[in-house]
This record gives sequence, structure tokens and C-alpha cells, in this order.
Amino acid sequence: MDYHFRKAQNSEDFKGIIALQQANLLQNLSLETIQKEGFVRVCHSLEDLTKLNEFEEQLIAIQDNEVIAYILAMPPGSRTSIPMLLPMFEQFDQIDWKGQKISSYSYLAIGQVCVAKEFRSQGLFANAY
Repeated sequence: MDYHFRKAQNSEDFKGIIALQQANLLQNLSLETIQKEGFVRVCHSLEDLTKLNEFEEQLIAIQDNEVIAYILAMPPGSRTSIPMLLPMFEQFDQIDWKGQKISSYSYLAIGQVCVAKEFRSQGLFANAY
């Protein structure tokens, strides 16, 4: 497979993420596809992705100048950037781990992961890590 990983750098990269999100949104898929392949729930705007990228550069996989996978990462500072995800960060303020609230640790939340259908089950996600 001829793909490579890099950090998202510009609006074209973000548009590629959005296109892949649109193709895999819950409301755009059949029940069979949802059960077999999974789905994503949030479709970010160009503004959302630009803002997230200011907090933490987003990882994408590229093949032939097309985004074929992405991993969106969110550090604690981005907690208010995507309103739908604020409850997740608020839970980190409540959950204890080893005697401390999760929010007291240095962490990075993985907000969304998506691999284009034709590239699934080939180790691409594992290779991203």
C-alpha cells in the first residue's frame, strides 16, 4: 500500500477530513453498514478543524493526495472547541484514577478516528500509532 502519515497542514487537508467524515456519518449510512463497518457521529466544520489543529496537530494518512484516514486528537485546552464533546471533558473532571481526577493528569483525548472503507482491515490504524 502506498500511503504515508503526516500532520494536517492546511484547508485542503481539513476538507479531506470533512469528506471522509461525510462518507461515514451515522445518518448517511445503512443499518447494515453501521453494524458491520461502524460510523462517526460528528462532522466538524473547517473552522472546527482549524481550531483543533491550533491545540494539537491532527494526524492524517494520505494516498494520491487524498485523505484516507485521520485521527483527531484533543488536549484538555480544546475542551470547549467542540460543544458536543464538552460532556466528555466534564466527565474527566469527575472520574478518579489512582486517587486523582483524570483532568489533573496530562492527557490527550482521541476525539474521532476514521479509515476509508477500502483501506480498513489492513493495519493502517495500528500503523498510525
